[in-house]
Amino acid sequence: RVLNLWLLLALFFVWVVIYFIVFLGPKVTGRVTWITMPLPVITIIILFIIALTLPGSGKGVSAYLNVPESDEFLRRLSVGAIWSEAVTASFMFSKIICDVPRECHTFWRIAKF
Repeated sequence: RVLNLWLLLALFFVWVVIYFIVFLGPKVTGRVTWITMPLPVITIIILFIIALTLPGSGKGVSAYLNVPESDEFLRRLSVGAIWSEAVTASFMFSKIICDVPRECHTFWRIAKF
């Protein structure tokens, strides 16, 4: 096996950054969060745009958005498991929404920029 030098250097750099973040404490951690939080969202948006520009992506999107036949659609809605899963997902989402302000308030109180 050949060791990839660039990968090794990137790994070393990440560990050095993590060490300094932990060593310098919560003030630096709060500032680093401002950079690292939006990064996955930006990456997902970029990957979504790239995926939409690939050849044949229009067929995939239209197949995903295609509404099934009315009989098939009504048969799927008549199954009770779908409704219980939908209600469960709604309650879980509302729990997340209700907990966010409390967690954000705790974050800002601790970070104290």
